[in-house]
Amino acid sequence: MKRKRDTGPVRWNGRRAVALANDAVELVLLAGGGHVASFRLRGRENVLWQAEWKTIEPSQFRPARHARLYGAPPVGDFLCHFTGHAVCADYFGAPSAEEAALGYPLHGEIASQPWKIKAKDTRGVVRAACKARAPRAQFRLEREVSLRPGECVAYFREKIVNERAQDRCLQWVQHATFGKPLLVAGESAVALSGSEAVTWPNGYEGKALLPDCRPFRWPHAPALDGAPVDLAQPFSCPKKGFVVSVLVERGRRHGFVAALNWRLGIVAGYCFRRADFPWIAVWEENRARAYSPWNGRSQARGLEFGTSPTPSGLRETILSGPLLGESTVTIVPAKAAKEAVYVAFVARIDGGWRTVRDVEVGSDRLVIQGDAPGQRIPLSASGLEEFGF
Repeated sequence: MKRKRDTGPVRWNGRRAVALANDAVELVLLAGGGHVASFRLRGRENVLWQAEWKTIEPSQFRPARHARLYGAPPVGDFLCHFTGHAVCADYFGAPSAEEAALGYPLHGEIASQPWKIKAKDTRGVVRAACKARAPRAQFRLEREVSLRPGECVAYFREKIVNERAQDRCLQWVQHATFGKPLLVAGESAVALSGSEAVTWPNGYEGKALLPDCRPFRWPHAPALDGAPVDLAQPFSCPKKGFVVSVLVERGRRHGFVAALNWRLGIVAGYCFRRADFPWIAVWEENRARAYSPWNGRSQARGLEFGTSPTPSGLRETILSGPLLGESTVTIVPAKAAKEAVYVAFVARIDGGWRTVRDVEVGSDRLVIQGDAPGQRIPLSASGLEEFGF
């Protein structure tokens, strides 16, 4: 990434972007799609998954030219630009057949739109004001991302503004994806705040690791052959993939997802209000998809927290109704708005860490808890109370 200053417009892998940085961490937002492309400790590795293929701006996608590289619509016009963490709003997964025929992309119109991003530094607090509009779906998404001096925490405040004069039912999911170098088989693990789980009903294109529609207790799921598999261990079964839904533990105020690598000595993740996002969709692609743009070489683990349990699309999600007794959609009233807040974190750990047991939220800090005695990392987060967390 080339830049003239720490905070402001940059080019990230050839893409238009805006960087935010303090003396502890750096974060990069893409203007095409609004994706969080990179989040890292200063001088260390990007903890988010980076697409193995060269991405382009969403506006550059032309099916006749690019379908062979990224896939045909509606998938290709999302994968051509996706990397890291996308926000899926309106629907999560594929559009309906009728919507696809009208040109709607995978994971919602807003994630493939141009975003306006303006960064500023106010007395050491750096902020990016981000806006995008879904013209056909008729809503706006506004996001503020901020970093405070010395903190390893990024604050996200998002708002969906319904432009229609009628209530709208929608899905709203943070498609946060991790991969190498943070997630590597045998030296890393993932953790999350839930145990009630179920496998999704749609297999994995003939390469499924898990049976369909099977309830289980996270992280121990039954494989197709009946043997147990520990889903906390990434990329343990080559040439396979899966999608599962995990309900954030009932009674919690905050949920979390986390990924750590004990060889690198890094842990990263997100913390969010359960009232905003009660579901975690866990997706793994482990070199199973041989076609473009995956080409049998991608290893990605999605820890996707949101209002919905699986990327089944809005129509199927509504018709299927609640899952495990929990709603799977949200409502934004007519000509009104709905807001959600969450934080991302990254920190150093020592080589004795093997998992994250919990992430505790205080008035001015996050505390990452490991499994072993004394494994406790307090992270200063002075903005939490003001943030409404």
